[in-house]
Amino acid sequence: MKRFLTGLGLTFMTAVMCLGLFTPLSAAANVWSRYSINPKSDLFSVWGKAISATQSDTFVVGSGGSVWHYDGGVWQSMNSGVKQTLYGVWGFSGDDVYAVGANGTLLHYDGTLWNSISLGISNHLFGVWGSAPNSVFVVGTNGAIWHFDGATWINITGSNRKHLQAVWGTSSDNVFAVGADGIILQYNGNYWTILNSATTNDLTSVWGSSVDNIFAVGIAGTIVHYDGTSWKQMTSENNKDLRQLWGNDDIVFAVGVDGTVLEYQGTSWSSMTSNVGKNLNGLWGFTPENLIAVGIDSIMANYDGDDWSTTSYSVKDNLTSIYGFSSSEIFATSVNGSVLSYDSTRWTETPVTSNRALHGICGTNGTNIYAVGDNGAIAHFNGVDWSIIESPTTKNLLAVWAYSTYVYAVGSDGTIIQYDGYTWEKKESSTAVDILAIWGLTSSNVYAVGKNGLILHHDGIEWKSMNSPTSRDLYAVWGSSANDIFAAGMNGTILHFDGSSWSTMASGTSSDFTALWGFAFNNVDMADAYGNIRHYDGSTWTDMKSNNSVALSSIWGDSASNIYAVGNNGTCLNFAPEPDTPTTTTTTTSPATSSPSTTTSASPNTTNITKGLDSGEITLIVTGIVIAGIVVWIFIRSRKQRR
Repeated sequence: MKRFLTGLGLTFMTAVMCLGLFTPLSAAANVWSRYSINPKSDLFSVWGKAISATQSDTFVVGSGGSVWHYDGGVWQSMNSGVKQTLYGVWGFSGDDVYAVGANGTLLHYDGTLWNSISLGISNHLFGVWGSAPNSVFVVGTNGAIWHFDGATWINITGSNRKHLQAVWGTSSDNVFAVGADGIILQYNGNYWTILNSATTNDLTSVWGSSVDNIFAVGIAGTIVHYDGTSWKQMTSENNKDLRQLWGNDDIVFAVGVDGTVLEYQGTSWSSMTSNVGKNLNGLWGFTPENLIAVGIDSIMANYDGDDWSTTSYSVKDNLTSIYGFSSSEIFATSVNGSVLSYDSTRWTETPVTSNRALHGICGTNGTNIYAVGDNGAIAHFNGVDWSIIESPTTKNLLAVWAYSTYVYAVGSDGTIIQYDGYTWEKKESSTAVDILAIWGLTSSNVYAVGKNGLILHHDGIEWKSMNSPTSRDLYAVWGSSANDIFAAGMNGTILHFDGSSWSTMASGTSSDFTALWGFAFNNVDMADAYGNIRHYDGSTWTDMKSNNSVALSSIWGDSASNIYAVGNNGTCLNFAPEPDTPTTTTTTTSPATSSPSTTTSASPNTTNITKGLDSGEITLIVTGIVIAGIVVWIFIRSRKQRR
């Protein structure tokens, strides 16, 4: 019998220990990882002007009305005010830039805003160029040509009706336009003349260094050269479509599909290794040792005189709030007035307000979303487009919450506005202090918090002040039920409402808490101004080790294993199961004139063993060891008794 018990004990011990050792091999841990938000757009044109050795004004335009600006340090998205695809950009200085695009789109940037100019046409406009601020040309489909004389835009379309793709000149009375079927037009200041181009292939770009040294490129690797008298074909080993030209007196570059880059140094064209596998549509250079090419999927390639390196635009603006409805419907706002949306595959960026920061976003579903911001800004998304809504206030709106047909927004100086499904109107708050956050359960049970420990409650009829156990500023509020609500703020302040009264909680830190989100009374996450995230399990708050030191402003998740936090400098963190394969850290070089900027993806991960054991696994192993000790003791004792 003793032998039987001994064998049974040894078997049990072995099974327990194997289970304990096997568990960390099969279970994946949840971790916070940081990655850059890289919105995707197809880019078609780039133009820039050097200001100094370290500063520049570089503009890139593309699909969906996207415009990006580079100042020599960082790229920033700009609000063009249009949704039409932009195909061309040209300027004279950082405050005098033109962009053209689909359906007659013509824009001018004055250093502050992009303003739309109506030509009263529906032609797609592809090219823009000027010799001076009072002599600008644009060209497009059906032979469209327009000229700006500094005061008025004049239609100077000739008899040609072929699509024109590009325009360039040496002066206002020596301008060339190129396009479909090899068409080349020359303008002498009075009229346009059709020239013999020596090709019938579509031409897409024209550029030159002087009146007798002009190049044009097009499909199937077409290159033609003008010596001041006639156009002649040039040969190269490339037969892929070419899209854009740029050069100086000594060297010329051309870019095209599949990352094609050609170089001409006075005798012949040769291919360059671009390290780009995507179509390049635009090209600009400050010097032959400082080029930038742009293309589809937001690709940017920079040439430093030796090698081409690739990068893509990443958001560096402070992100102010995040909200969503599922892992494929996530929205975030930024201080530059943009809304970023994520569909589980890619981020896109939509400029919504011009020079007005957005601070809050919320909605009832993916086709009914509201964003609010400075000077009373209210924007609505219907699932297709964002539109600006007339606001009943000019005060800064700092947060928004929606339920059914009701929407509430709060802001500076005690501002509260409400939408009932029909109209927006101001509501009496009985306070003059800033209201910083809002959250609710229903339209008749809403909470708002703010400066000096302010806590307000809305019962569906009026807003009333609640007794607050703190005088510190409160920045966030969230709850799981009517008797389980949290508020957080300055110096580690955490409050809890049990349905009857508010009381303080021990947070274990003195950080300023900026955001709250959760899924149940025992599953709440909180972010702070130092980039930390703390988790509440129903009894204590503990550090989640976010591996981040950048201030966070908002947190949201669609499940306990898929949570996002956003903050300053484009910071985006994701809490999710650890991937099975390691990710890597990549370094990208900003184009134009700047020093490199670094884009970091999720930190490299090793296997689950190297992550260590969690408390449950440790307990299991210790239990196995204890049982093993008992079994060994029984075995030894039985041996002694037999003797």
